[in-house]
Amino acid sequence: EPEKLRDTQSASKSALSALLGTALAQGRIGSVDQRVVELMPEWAPLNPDPRAATLTLRHLLTLTAGFALDGGPRTRSGTAAPLPVREAWARPLAADPGQVFAYDNSVTPLLVSVLEKATGMPLADYAQQQLVAPLGLAAPRYQGSIVHLRTLDMAKLGQLYLQRGPWDGKPLVPAAYVDASVQAQSAGGPPAGLHYGQLWWVVPGKAPRPTFMASGWGGQLIWVYPPLDLVVATTSTVSAESGQRGQALQWIRQQAFAAAQRRVAAEPK
Repeated sequence: EPEKLRDTQSASKSALSALLGTALAQGRIGSVDQRVVELMPEWAPLNPDPRAATLTLRHLLTLTAGFALDGGPRTRSGTAAPLPVREAWARPLAADPGQVFAYDNSVTPLLVSVLEKATGMPLADYAQQQLVAPLGLAAPRYQGSIVHLRTLDMAKLGQLYLQRGPWDGKPLVPAAYVDASVQAQSAGGPPAGLHYGQLWWVVPGKAPRPTFMASGWGGQLIWVYPPLDLVVATTSTVSAESGQRGQALQWIRQQAFAAAQRRVAAEPK
Protein backbone atom coordinates (compact mmCIF):
# COMPACT_ATOMS: atom_id res chain seq x y z
CA GLU A 1 0.00 0.00 0.00
CA PRO A 2 2.53 2.60 -1.15
CA GLU A 3 0.00 5.46 -1.03
CA LYS A 4 -1.02 4.83 2.57
CA LEU A 5 -0.18 7.52 5.12
CA ARG A 6 1.92 5.99 7.90
CA ASP A 7 2.13 6.96 11.55
CA THR A 8 5.73 8.17 11.73
CA GLN A 9 5.76 8.47 15.55
CA SER A 10 8.92 10.32 16.67
CA ALA A 11 10.33 10.46 13.15
CA SER A 12 8.01 13.49 13.07
CA LYS A 13 10.62 15.32 15.15
CA SER A 14 13.04 15.33 12.23
CA ALA A 15 10.41 16.77 9.87
CA LEU A 16 9.73 19.47 12.46
CA SER A 17 13.46 20.21 12.59
CA ALA A 18 13.39 20.88 8.84
CA LEU A 19 10.51 23.34 9.21
CA LEU A 20 12.35 25.21 11.95
CA GLY A 21 15.31 25.42 9.59
CA THR A 22 13.17 27.05 6.91
CA ALA A 23 11.85 29.56 9.48
CA LEU A 24 15.44 30.44 10.39
CA ALA A 25 16.32 30.89 6.71
CA GLN A 26 13.40 33.29 6.29
CA GLY A 27 14.39 35.34 9.33
CA ARG A 28 11.18 34.46 11.16
CA ILE A 29 13.43 33.15 13.94
CA GLY A 30 16.69 34.96 14.68
CA SER A 31 18.96 32.00 15.45
CA VAL A 32 19.01 28.69 17.29
CA ASP A 33 20.62 30.56 20.17
CA GLN A 34 17.65 32.86 20.62
CA ARG A 35 16.07 32.52 24.05
CA VAL A 36 12.70 30.81 23.95
CA VAL A 37 11.05 33.41 26.19
CA GLU A 38 12.00 36.07 23.65
CA LEU A 39 9.95 34.15 21.10
CA MET A 40 7.22 33.18 23.59
CA PRO A 41 7.10 35.94 26.24
CA GLU A 42 3.77 34.62 27.53
CA TRP A 43 5.62 31.57 28.88
CA ALA A 44 7.99 33.59 31.09
CA PRO A 45 5.67 33.70 34.15
CA LEU A 46 4.92 29.97 33.97
CA ASN A 47 8.28 28.75 35.27
CA PRO A 48 9.90 30.45 38.30
CA ASP A 49 13.25 28.68 37.84
CA PRO A 50 15.65 31.38 36.54
CA ARG A 51 17.28 28.75 34.32
CA ALA A 52 14.07 28.51 32.30
CA ALA A 53 14.62 32.07 31.10
CA THR A 54 17.99 31.02 29.65
CA LEU A 55 16.63 28.15 27.58
CA THR A 56 17.33 28.59 23.87
CA LEU A 57 15.89 27.04 20.75
CA ARG A 58 19.10 25.00 20.51
CA HIS A 59 18.42 23.42 23.91
CA LEU A 60 14.99 22.30 22.71
CA LEU A 61 16.27 21.05 19.34
CA THR A 62 19.02 18.99 20.96
CA LEU A 63 16.78 17.66 23.77
CA THR A 64 19.11 19.15 26.38
CA ALA A 65 16.62 21.55 27.97
CA GLY A 66 16.99 19.88 31.36
CA PHE A 67 13.31 19.52 32.27
CA ALA A 68 12.59 16.90 34.93
CA LEU A 69 11.11 13.65 33.56
CA ASP A 70 9.33 10.93 35.48
CA GLY A 71 11.89 8.30 34.42
CA GLY A 72 9.24 5.63 33.93
CA PRO A 73 9.28 2.92 31.25
CA ARG A 74 7.35 5.01 28.73
CA THR A 75 9.87 7.83 29.10
CA ARG A 76 12.80 5.43 28.71
CA SER A 77 11.25 3.83 25.61
CA GLY A 78 10.44 7.18 24.02
CA THR A 79 6.68 6.57 24.05
CA ALA A 80 5.62 8.95 26.84
CA ALA A 81 2.70 11.17 25.79
CA PRO A 82 3.61 14.86 25.47
CA LEU A 83 2.18 17.25 28.03
CA PRO A 84 0.08 20.30 27.11
CA VAL A 85 2.29 23.23 26.20
CA ARG A 86 1.86 25.33 29.35
CA GLU A 87 2.41 22.30 31.60
CA ALA A 88 5.46 21.28 29.59
CA TRP A 89 7.10 24.68 30.04
CA ALA A 90 6.18 24.92 33.73
CA ARG A 91 8.02 21.74 34.71
CA PRO A 92 10.92 22.01 37.13
CA LEU A 93 14.40 21.75 35.69
CA ALA A 94 16.47 18.80 36.86
CA ALA A 95 19.67 19.92 35.10
CA ASP A 96 21.23 23.09 33.77
CA PRO A 97 20.25 23.72 30.12
CA GLY A 98 22.66 22.17 27.65
CA GLN A 99 24.21 19.70 30.09
CA VAL A 100 22.10 16.54 29.96
CA PHE A 101 20.35 14.78 27.06
CA ALA A 102 16.89 13.41 27.83
CA TYR A 103 14.38 12.07 25.34
CA ASP A 104 11.57 14.47 26.16
CA ASN A 105 8.47 14.16 23.97
CA SER A 106 6.97 17.25 25.60
CA VAL A 107 9.59 19.37 23.84
CA THR A 108 7.86 18.71 20.49
CA PRO A 109 4.66 20.69 21.21
CA LEU A 110 6.83 23.47 22.62
CA LEU A 111 8.68 23.69 19.32
CA VAL A 112 5.43 23.54 17.35
CA SER A 113 4.12 26.50 19.36
CA VAL A 114 7.33 28.45 18.73
CA LEU A 115 7.10 27.72 14.99
CA GLU A 116 3.45 28.71 14.76
CA LYS A 117 4.05 31.94 16.68
CA ALA A 118 7.08 32.83 14.55
CA THR A 119 5.37 32.10 11.22
CA GLY A 120 1.90 33.35 12.13
CA MET A 121 0.22 30.26 10.73
CA PRO A 122 -0.74 26.73 11.79
CA LEU A 123 1.88 24.01 11.47
CA ALA A 124 -0.01 22.26 8.65
CA ASP A 125 -0.24 25.44 6.56
CA TYR A 126 3.42 26.31 6.98
CA ALA A 127 4.46 22.72 6.22
CA GLN A 128 2.34 22.81 3.05
CA GLN A 129 4.15 25.92 1.84
CA GLN A 130 7.69 24.99 2.81
CA LEU A 131 7.97 21.21 2.43
CA VAL A 132 4.84 19.44 1.19
CA ALA A 133 4.41 21.38 -2.05
CA PRO A 134 8.12 21.83 -2.93
CA LEU A 135 8.93 18.14 -2.30
CA GLY A 136 5.76 16.87 -3.98
CA LEU A 137 4.58 15.04 -0.87
CA ALA A 138 1.13 13.55 -0.52
CA ALA A 139 -1.07 15.65 1.77
CA PRO A 140 -0.04 14.63 5.31
CA ARG A 141 -2.37 13.94 8.20
CA TYR A 142 -1.59 15.43 11.60
CA GLN A 143 -2.30 13.89 14.97
CA GLY A 144 -1.15 16.36 17.58
CA SER A 145 2.55 16.82 16.89
CA ILE A 146 2.82 13.53 14.96
CA VAL A 147 2.65 13.62 11.18
CA HIS A 148 1.40 10.76 9.00
CA LEU A 149 3.32 10.43 5.73
CA ARG A 150 3.82 7.94 2.93
CA THR A 151 7.00 5.90 3.32
CA LEU A 152 8.20 7.42 0.03
CA ASP A 153 7.75 10.90 1.47
CA MET A 154 9.83 9.97 4.50
CA ALA A 155 12.56 8.98 2.05
CA LYS A 156 12.24 12.36 0.33
CA LEU A 157 12.91 14.08 3.65
CA GLY A 158 16.03 11.95 4.03
CA GLN A 159 17.09 12.83 0.48
CA LEU A 160 16.61 16.54 1.23
CA TYR A 161 19.02 16.22 4.15
CA LEU A 162 21.44 14.06 2.17
CA GLN A 163 21.55 16.92 -0.37
CA ARG A 164 22.10 19.43 2.47
CA GLY A 165 18.89 21.34 1.95
CA PRO A 166 18.13 22.14 -1.72
CA TRP A 167 15.42 20.51 -3.86
CA ASP A 168 15.16 20.92 -7.64
CA GLY A 169 17.82 23.59 -7.41
CA LYS A 170 15.93 25.69 -4.85
CA PRO A 171 17.21 26.05 -1.27
CA LEU A 172 14.64 24.85 1.27
CA VAL A 173 16.69 24.33 4.44
CA PRO A 174 20.02 26.13 5.02
CA ALA A 175 23.03 23.86 4.48
CA ALA A 176 24.67 25.01 7.72
CA TYR A 177 21.53 24.16 9.65
CA VAL A 178 21.32 20.73 8.01
CA ASP A 179 24.96 20.04 8.82
CA ALA A 180 24.50 21.01 12.46
CA SER A 181 21.35 18.92 12.70
CA VAL A 182 23.08 15.71 11.62
CA GLN A 183 26.28 16.23 13.59
CA ALA A 184 26.42 15.03 17.19
CA GLN A 185 25.43 17.84 19.53
CA SER A 186 25.47 15.54 22.55
CA ALA A 187 26.30 11.95 23.42
CA GLY A 188 22.58 11.17 23.27
CA GLY A 189 21.31 8.03 24.94
CA PRO A 190 18.06 6.04 25.18
CA PRO A 191 15.87 5.04 23.48
CA ALA A 192 18.04 4.70 20.34
CA GLY A 193 21.36 4.65 22.19
CA LEU A 194 23.04 6.94 19.65
CA HIS A 195 24.45 10.45 19.59
CA TYR A 196 21.94 13.23 18.98
CA GLY A 197 21.94 16.27 16.71
CA GLN A 198 19.02 18.64 16.22
CA LEU A 199 16.04 16.26 16.30
CA TRP A 200 18.05 13.69 14.32
CA TRP A 201 19.93 10.68 15.68
CA VAL A 202 23.59 10.47 14.63
CA VAL A 203 25.68 7.31 14.29
CA PRO A 204 29.21 7.81 15.67
CA GLY A 205 31.85 7.60 12.95
CA LYS A 206 34.84 9.26 11.33
CA ALA A 207 33.40 9.86 7.85
CA PRO A 208 33.19 13.49 6.65
CA ARG A 209 29.42 13.21 7.04
CA PRO A 210 28.13 10.70 9.56
CA THR A 211 25.27 8.28 9.11
CA PHE A 212 22.13 9.82 10.57
CA MET A 213 18.51 8.87 11.02
CA ALA A 214 15.02 9.83 12.06
CA SER A 215 13.52 7.20 14.33
CA GLY A 216 10.01 6.53 15.54
CA TRP A 217 8.72 3.83 17.87
CA GLY A 218 7.80 0.60 16.14
CA GLY A 219 10.21 0.71 13.19
CA GLN A 220 9.52 4.10 11.58
CA LEU A 221 12.93 5.06 10.23
CA ILE A 222 14.72 7.33 7.78
CA TRP A 223 18.30 6.07 7.55
CA VAL A 224 20.83 8.15 5.58
CA TYR A 225 24.31 6.87 4.69
CA PRO A 226 26.18 9.67 2.85
CA PRO A 227 29.20 7.63 1.61
CA LEU A 228 26.86 5.68 -0.72
CA ASP A 229 24.32 8.50 -1.24
CA LEU A 230 21.91 6.03 0.31
CA VAL A 231 18.53 6.82 1.87
CA VAL A 232 16.31 4.07 3.26
CA ALA A 233 12.85 4.62 4.75
CA THR A 234 10.89 1.97 6.60
CA THR A 235 7.49 1.95 8.26
CA SER A 236 5.64 -0.64 10.31
CA THR A 237 2.30 -1.03 12.03
CA VAL A 238 2.61 0.78 15.36
CA SER A 239 2.09 -1.87 18.00
CA ALA A 240 3.76 -3.44 21.00
CA GLU A 241 4.94 -6.29 18.77
CA SER A 242 6.70 -3.88 16.41
CA GLY A 243 8.05 -1.76 19.23
CA GLN A 244 11.62 -2.98 18.81
CA ARG A 245 13.61 -0.65 16.55
CA GLY A 246 16.13 -3.42 16.00
CA GLN A 247 13.99 -5.24 13.44
CA ALA A 248 14.00 -2.46 10.85
CA LEU A 249 17.56 -1.36 11.64
CA GLN A 250 18.83 -4.92 11.25
CA TRP A 251 17.25 -5.12 7.80
CA ILE A 252 18.63 -1.72 6.80
CA ARG A 253 22.15 -2.39 8.03
CA GLN A 254 22.35 -5.86 6.54
CA GLN A 255 20.13 -6.60 3.54
CA ALA A 256 19.48 -3.06 2.25
CA PHE A 257 23.03 -1.84 2.83
CA ALA A 258 24.54 -4.94 1.24
CA ALA A 259 22.29 -4.56 -1.81
CA ALA A 260 23.37 -0.94 -2.22
CA GLN A 261 27.03 -1.91 -1.93
CA ARG A 262 26.61 -4.59 -4.63
CA ARG A 263 24.89 -2.10 -6.94
CA VAL A 264 27.65 0.47 -6.53
CA ALA A 265 30.32 -2.18 -7.11
CA ALA A 266 28.61 -3.25 -10.34
CA GLU A 267 28.44 0.26 -11.81
CA PRO A 268 30.91 1.08 -14.62
CA LYS A 269 33.98 2.89 -13.36
